[in-house]
Amino acid sequence: PVPEWRTPTHQSGEPPVEPQETALRRIVRSPWTLLLFTMLIWSSNWIVGRGLHGVSTPFELSFTRWSLALLILLPTQAKGLWVARHKLWASRGIVLRLAATGVAGFNTMVYFAVSYTEAVNAVLVASTQPVLIALLAWAMFGERIRARQWAGIGLSLLGVLLLIARGAPAALLGLNFNPGDLVVLGAMPVWGLYTVWLAQAPRDVAPITLMTALMVVGVLLLAPFFAMDLLLGRVPPPTPALYGSLIYLALFPSLLAYLAWNKAVGQLGPSRAGLSIHLVPLFTAIEGAALLGETLRWYHGGAALLIFGGIALTAKRARPLVSPTTR
Repeated sequence: PVPEWRTPTHQSGEPPVEPQETALRRIVRSPWTLLLFTMLIWSSNWIVGRGLHGVSTPFELSFTRWSLALLILLPTQAKGLWVARHKLWASRGIVLRLAATGVAGFNTMVYFAVSYTEAVNAVLVASTQPVLIALLAWAMFGERIRARQWAGIGLSLLGVLLLIARGAPAALLGLNFNPGDLVVLGAMPVWGLYTVWLAQAPRDVAPITLMTALMVVGVLLLAPFFAMDLLLGRVPPPTPALYGSLIYLALFPSLLAYLAWNKAVGQLGPSRAGLSIHLVPLFTAIEGAALLGETLRWYHGGAALLIFGGIALTAKRARPLVSPTTR
């Protein structure tokens, strides 16, 4: 099946809107709204992962958060899994690849990375993600990357650099990198592959059923590594803070944010949706001001203008070369 983002669209770049649909409903249903929600949640994932360093191991965090998310979904999705079992088995190759990259691989690598590197370094390396996703989508599926999209990626990347440099570009030259930064760098193509492989996910399986299947496979892949941590005595005794953090990670970064991301990528395509990742460092700074009493400065506003400007530049797709009536 042809992904939604590969099919011809309305001249505005989005599917035609029914006349009776209100402006508010258009905003709520927009894939860009889903991406804003997703990046807001995922920005907290970096903070929680960094905060749990020494309280939990990366394998414990990944295995437990996905196991809890699976327990939340399974009571309502068990029947759907059974009904879709033949379709999922027929697509077992892509299901395994999506589970290995998006569920088991990427998050575990992020938790390893934030244990050894500063958040600013991790965010700087992660800022290469939109470019990487665009290149993978072009190389693997021939997705055309327009000049408008490259300009949007570049503009939002400038916003990220302004944020990381705290308004002083020379500060970027003073950053020190360590092995944790290399782990983040390795995690970027893993997430990029997950994003572009979503185009090959079975379209005749409900998104929430597919997500449940990915969780099942991802938990099975993580189980041996978590068991190894237990046998080697690497898992610290649990604390109330750990329990609360795991419940949050299961509900929001694991379940709701992934469903929103998958839907947005299906509607916009990998390269356009990937640009929203530049919102993560901006939202992290805003959350720090709101929750930790940190001060917002001029460069936060400047970064916000550049990042949202880049997204706005990319959001509106140019008129399609082939009209829906002549394809």
